Amino acid sequence: MANPYFSPRTFAFLEDLRENNDRAWFEANKARYERDVRAGALAFIVDFAPRLEKVSRHFRADPRKSGGSLFRIHRDTRFSRDKSPYKTHAGIQFRHRQGRDAHAPGFYLHLDPAGSFAGVGTWHPDGPALRAIRDAIVEDGAGWRAAREGGFAAAYALAGDTLTRAPRGYDPSHPLIEDLKRKDFIGVAELTRRRVTGAGFMDDFEALWPGRCAVRALALPGRRARVLTPTSWPDHFSDSAERYARFRPTYPPALFDLLAELAPERDLAWDCATGTGQAAAALGARFARVVATDASAGQVGRAQAAPRVSYAVALAEASPIRAARVDLITVAQAAHWLDLEEFFVEARRVLRPHGVLALWTYGLCRVTPGIDRVLDRFYRQVVGPYWPPERSLVDSLYRDLRLPLAEVRCEPPPMRHRWTRAQLLGYVDTWSAVKRYRKERGTDPVAGELAPLLRRLWPGEERLAVRWPLGLRVGRAP
Repeated sequence: MANPYFSPRTFAFLEDLRENNDRAWFEANKARYERDVRAGALAFIVDFAPRLEKVSRHFRADPRKSGGSLFRIHRDTRFSRDKSPYKTHAGIQFRHRQGRDAHAPGFYLHLDPAGSFAGVGTWHPDGPALRAIRDAIVEDGAGWRAAREGGFAAAYALAGDTLTRAPRGYDPSHPLIEDLKRKDFIGVAELTRRRVTGAGFMDDFEALWPGRCAVRALALPGRRARVLTPTSWPDHFSDSAERYARFRPTYPPALFDLLAELAPERDLAWDCATGTGQAAAALGARFARVVATDASAGQVGRAQAAPRVSYAVALAEASPIRAARVDLITVAQAAHWLDLEEFFVEARRVLRPHGVLALWTYGLCRVTPGIDRVLDRFYRQVVGPYWPPERSLVDSLYRDLRLPLAEVRCEPPPMRHRWTRAQLLGYVDTWSAVKRYRKERGTDPVAGELAPLLRRLWPGEERLAVRWPLGLRVGRAP
């Protein structure tokens, strides 16, 4: 049975393109490209999708002709001395579902007359992602060694660029310093042309992966693996991180006292979706160690330093934490943003026996009857259409959220502050619905609508009591 995807004609076209890399030749031979390269590659992507799902449902096989798993044949020559318009290879990347470019974690197939290969990992990750990988190696050196050896090492060789010196902030004498010097975390398995064009290449390509060994070794999110590096994420908060840190209300200390009392020990807490670290700092005063993670590099970059707190950029469903180690997991005003099904799987993985998961949110604040009416109208009518669907969970104070653990009934302490009008307006300005309103309509609803009305009801710099309804859901692991 012939290979329905790649044949000697695939490589013949790429060889001819190498010798005739100009637009006129390509246009004259475009039908060959469509028939011998593109059609087979797109069919391969379609047929490989169900097999990829078995390895990990975090990755995508996207058969779109443009913007999908198949890289475009055209080169970006804007910043290159080589102005050849076309690539002389074909590349297919099955990237992480939240990735948008070649730097996302993924699996890769490279077809090239000069040498084909299969790849796995993350190529040229950004700064926060690279730090997250290196920090995870330092934290769990034994786990890294076990993952990169065995089945993974039998199929793949670690490749990519490395530093000549130890990266800043890492011990040059660390036993894994050569791995810490890596700028790329990719594994490469060479493929012969005969192998690629063979009848059983689909099976062969799948068998190449030591499955979750490859995923685990290179910090990619597999069914049981843990993610270390979200290189791409739909980030709603980085560009407003400074205002977020300045204007968001702080949580009552009694809340953290309550949760610390519920935890089986006070060794390790994980503050997931930490934002700028408000809850993490409070936990640091009550636990020996706190790991605080957020998918927003901008938020983490502006997080407040606090004793016993370490920060990392990571997705909620894939933390840089070893299994069965965490006494308390907290998610403050952020559970509605998460992929809860995936996050709950990760929470169960890292919680120790009888560990505690706590999710809380606060609703629309209350000040005085007159101010409340203005805030209600602004919240529901002015920016109401710009709230994401997930906001309904906040409006219900998480009452509609289904916990995967045995519920612990808790009465949350009151949450209140004495604020000026300027502080309240600064807080409202951090709402995601306000940001979306501005983007879509080109006007500022806070300055244009809310501020003038509040000025009449709340003149001067007087401080008024501002209260938030607090919703708290707590579960305990078996």
